[in-house]
Amino acid sequence: MVRALNPYDDSYYSNYDASYKVGVCDADGGNAVWIDTVPIIQRHVLEEHTVFLNHYRGTQRHVIVRPANNTTELHSITLDLISGCIPVHEVWVSHLTDTSATVEWEPENSGNSHAVYMGGSLLGIAPAGTTAWPLPPLTPGTEYTVAVREICSPGDTSMAIRHTFHTACAALSLPYFEGFGNSGDQENIVGVPACWTLHSNPSVDDAIAYYDPELHLYSSPYADSNISNYVVSPLLNVGNHGATVSFKARAGFAGIVGSVEVGVMTNVSDTASFIPCRTVNFIYGTTALQWYQFSTDTLALPSVWGVAVRWSAGHQCAFDSLTVTANPVTNYTLTLAVNDTTMGTVSGAGTYDAGSTVTITATPNEGYRFVTWSDSVTSPTRVFVVTSDLSLTAYFAPSGVGIDGTEGSAQNVAIHPNPTTGDAYISVGMPSVITVTDLQGRTVIQPTPVDSTLRIAEGTLPKGIYFVSVGNSAGTVVKKLVIQ
Repeated sequence: MVRALNPYDDSYYSNYDASYKVGVCDADGGNAVWIDTVPIIQRHVLEEHTVFLNHYRGTQRHVIVRPANNTTELHSITLDLISGCIPVHEVWVSHLTDTSATVEWEPENSGNSHAVYMGGSLLGIAPAGTTAWPLPPLTPGTEYTVAVREICSPGDTSMAIRHTFHTACAALSLPYFEGFGNSGDQENIVGVPACWTLHSNPSVDDAIAYYDPELHLYSSPYADSNISNYVVSPLLNVGNHGATVSFKARAGFAGIVGSVEVGVMTNVSDTASFIPCRTVNFIYGTTALQWYQFSTDTLALPSVWGVAVRWSAGHQCAFDSLTVTANPVTNYTLTLAVNDTTMGTVSGAGTYDAGSTVTITATPNEGYRFVTWSDSVTSPTRVFVVTSDLSLTAYFAPSGVGIDGTEGSAQNVAIHPNPTTGDAYISVGMPSVITVTDLQGRTVIQPTPVDSTLRIAEGTLPKGIYFVSVGNSAGTVVKKLVIQ
């Protein structure tokens, strides 16, 4: 198997076809017999080609490989002896992440065991009936080659069937900067930056070229300007913060009319997830060759996404110096308390980003009940959006103390004004005995006989929540009094 790379770019300046000749020869390279010619077509992509020499019956016993035309970069050569043991039908990788993967295969004979390799090293022997093997921890954004051999009997194994794959790139934390290449001559081609994903219309020739030190984006006049022509950055971990994308762009040549559009993609492999953020248009004239600095507005998007760059059909643009920064988010503190820690507890306090959705809960202990929050909300569980610092107190009371509940048929009991910042008046419809207690169950106004109205003067009771119990021949009524 020959693994090689065509290093040339895909622009209309390049028209290189590269290939290797593979054959057999004597120990000194003489008397070569060429078996096959392997074309290396794709630019910047490592290709694998398998050449079978099983029909050669000559005397030469050495393999020879040489470029047939143009320059190529030879990565590796692997030799396998062909035995009567039939290899597995297919090898692939599943459950691929940035640091893990599983190699799987379709066996020729499910009753055979299999040898599993990675990078030429034996990982282990998979017993009969096993068709998957978890790989050891991997490095994000790295190319690996795995192989599987069928073991027909001790000492008789098949040729290796290989599969090459790349691990996903780990999400990068902000700030993120990409300069698109190193300093040097513009003809020093550098290709797509590490962990960037390239998507182009496969029916378009000469669609894309990359020069140093900026990223040149080409599109054929016959290309459509849909999202199939774009490059996208590694996934960026923005968290729950906003972000700003800044970049430089210009037309590739004077007199070019075109545009470059910058957006984000929540899924680098799903073109439908593209969300446009900023479009830069170029017009005729020499000023189009100047670099211009642009920035997007603050983006409020999912926590992980990549920056996508697309360009208009039939034109060329240059793109450089991408910077993504997180915008500060205001934090607010939510403080929770209880009137008596023996009666109950609260949860949900903490520091939250502005706009966060928070749930708080007041939970009474056995023998007690939740009464109200200090802002008069009576639901023990609340969900709200944090917009400022906030302090709340949960009030609990003994289970035997009710609010606005009745025993018997007591009627015509009113408290006004309620809440109050001054005097409070308790009116009854018949002779009654009025008792006022606090949230701890302590009596703060002793039982007082009243024929019609009891006045509680301003300053008699501290600010807080109280229970007013009105008892008469018709029964008992318990109401809440709030003094602010």
